[in-house]
Amino acid sequence: MVNWMQNDACAQIQERPSLNWSRVDTYVCDQGDGDFQGGLKGFHLFEALLSGRQRAELDLNLEPGAPKEYLLTPGSVQCTTSGFVASVAMEGKMVLQQILIDDSFFRDAWGAMHHGDPENFETWSFVGVHDDAMRRCATALLDEARMPSAGGELYAETLAQQIALLVLRRQNARASKPISTFELSDTELNRVVEHMTETLENPGGLDTLASLVDMDVFAFTRAFKATTGVPPHSYLIELRLIELKEQLINSDQSLADLAYATGFSSQSHMTTLFGKRVGMSPGKYRKQARQ
Repeated sequence: MVNWMQNDACAQIQERPSLNWSRVDTYVCDQGDGDFQGGLKGFHLFEALLSGRQRAELDLNLEPGAPKEYLLTPGSVQCTTSGFVASVAMEGKMVLQQILIDDSFFRDAWGAMHHGDPENFETWSFVGVHDDAMRRCATALLDEARMPSAGGELYAETLAQQIALLVLRRQNARASKPISTFELSDTELNRVVEHMTETLENPGGLDTLASLVDMDVFAFTRAFKATTGVPPHSYLIELRLIELKEQLINSDQSLADLAYATGFSSQSHMTTLFGKRVGMSPGKYRKQARQ
């Protein structure tokens, strides 16, 4: 199905080989230090960083001046286009979700958006972007992979189509206008998200976060929402839920201990928020994901 080359720096874990989705697949891998060279044909590679962080030097035909250094932090997403050739040097450890999406999703989305020949579609790669809508689609797809249900392939393809549309909408927005002065730069946003990730229990108030990018609280809050689509507190909750899901699967800590370790005020507070966002209790999620 996929023409994809990589070395031992990326080893698959938590894989569910029984999925058999024909046009989209997702799995979790644990990636560490090392060099990476690869290519992809017929598929786009969309990734969401679940935990850990890495500094990566990429030569990814993204733009002139490569290779460039990127800081990858939890909650960030990236998309690599079909037909690319990559050379990556990585430093650090992280757990990331990889999603292979058939080119046809992007071709159909491009044709619908531009009313042109879908065979002429063009997509751009991007790295280390914090986009709440893209991340939610990736999370929903991973949950379906871990706990398949009736109509799973159709649901997975629906999520893949949403990701394709969001990627192309971002591309259109970047092409049609300069970055707003009310948005955070990638460097500024990574600085804030890295701080949030390292201090999930207590990252400080808005004044602390704003000081990281030398802004007043009002300007920071406005810029953060314009960049990510959600206010800082909502983004922090999503980061906590991302970490909580991984700990529920990979750790035997009690729910009460996990609640405090991931920054929730109590187990009941964690259970309520988890139920609203995920649709089940943390205990049920742990049980189903480990089956």
